[in-house]
Amino acid sequence: MKLALVAVAAALVSTSAYADHPLLLSLDATTPLSMAPGDTLLVSGVLASSATGTELEPAAAFDLEAGGLEVESPPTRGVARLRASERAAPGCASAGVASPCLVPRVSDVAHQRLMTTAEFRRSLSGSWTLEILHATAEAAAPPRESLAAPVAGVGFFAAAATALFARLRRRKRTPIGDVYAAALAARKATRGDLTLAVVRSQIDELVVRADMLEAARVESRKRLAVLDRGALEKKREAWSRSSSPDASEAVAWVTEELAEAARLDADLASSLAGLERIAAALRVLALRARHHRGTRARAPKSDPVDALASELDRRDAAMNEASSI
Repeated sequence: MKLALVAVAAALVSTSAYADHPLLLSLDATTPLSMAPGDTLLVSGVLASSATGTELEPAAAFDLEAGGLEVESPPTRGVARLRASERAAPGCASAGVASPCLVPRVSDVAHQRLMTTAEFRRSLSGSWTLEILHATAEAAAPPRESLAAPVAGVGFFAAAATALFARLRRRKRTPIGDVYAAALAARKATRGDLTLAVVRSQIDELVVRADMLEAARVESRKRLAVLDRGALEKKREAWSRSSSPDASEAVAWVTEELAEAARLDADLASSLAGLERIAAALRVLALRARHHRGTRARAPKSDPVDALASELDRRDAAMNEASSI
């Protein structure tokens, strides 16, 4: 049986005998799989990023544990084998789909590379082919389900390693790099905890807001770099002393230009403060997500040290009583 399986990024739907029931694969949304525990999912092909010059592995692109999947065997000759497990799949449950499923974690991968999700998506090129092997049917060797999943991208050019590492190092030292690193840590800290599912879903919103602030920061910095406020002050002073009948017009607009420069300063400062605020909030989330929060030296009930001390006291009392007889 063939199913149409298409990447959302391609915005295309393949035709097949089952085209009226296409299975949509997305790198942004959870995709359910028609598999039972013990069934195997084969992932073959190459999907690579031109930004990093490296191939993307299925185990990195999808959160296998959250999707009720596990690695059956390491990739061999370009084919990875994943198996449907019997464990709970919190990612499928939170998405409202049956287990197992493919839970994408492209944002995590992008932020590990200090890129936005959109930048990383645009850098992808190549395709994957997914094949489902049913455990009960595999022994009888029937025709296998084949699901071709082309993932469209733009350009596939390997960058020089030194240039890439230098770029990543530079970006890591930027405010938005701090946000991406904090978002990655927050996702790891909250993964698999259903009590933090709502909070975890808000991480992407924080990153989107951070991208907006980063755009404002970069624009403000570039515009300020070409402004010479000293020269503007001299112009305003010169025009204020001018005897031209329209000198006041020039003074007014040079003054307005200086006021806009001051607003650029404020915009730059606000964007930096906003980025630090988001990065700090994400770091706090990663810290507060720990299970052992609010630990005290003494157990609230049945403290073992107190029990030990009581037992020693009873022993001493018994020995003193015995020695007095």
